[in-house]
Amino acid sequence: MAEENKDHELAEALRNCLKQKPLNRITVTEIAAACNMNRQSFYYHFKDVYYLAEYMYKSDIAYIMANQKPNSNIEDSIATVFAYALTNKDAILNTISAVDREILEYNLYQEIADMMVSLIKDKEKQLGITLTPEQEKSIADFYKFPIVGEALNWFKSGMVLDPSFKVKTVLTFMSASLDNIIKATYAESQTK
Repeated sequence: MAEENKDHELAEALRNCLKQKPLNRITVTEIAAACNMNRQSFYYHFKDVYYLAEYMYKSDIAYIMANQKPNSNIEDSIATVFAYALTNKDAILNTISAVDREILEYNLYQEIADMMVSLIKDKEKQLGITLTPEQEKSIADFYKFPIVGEALNWFKSGMVLDPSFKVKTVLTFMSASLDNIIKATYAESQTK
């Protein structure tokens, strides 16, 4: 527990630094000093600042997902993620400017796919059906592309526009079809 608290403290120190400057200009020494530890102690927790950034964002997304209301819908979940991004705009833009786009995309796709699997499992319960993990992953993979695509476009624009219009547009198409895709996938598996 103490280690987890220290990891969280380091993540918060990084978040504060990211409000001021890009990730590639933040040093381990800066973060360690903000947490009243020496540089070597930082390395006990993380390999480098980039691993800390990954931990910070993954922890944030995990926290968001853990605090979703039971039976929350896809619109609420995606809107919550975009609201988080808007709240952490400076940190996100300062991370994006310093990170290879492929790494960013990979992590976004992974996190959104995991979030979608969680939402799909909730929908399965509501519909009273069970899909295989492979089917859930396949559906999640289908949905992650438009969500991440819109997020990347928004990030590229500097996050100046209110994302709610784009989110609503994408989600209008997605939410109408999610139940149908889950039902069709289940029905197809029953005929085999």
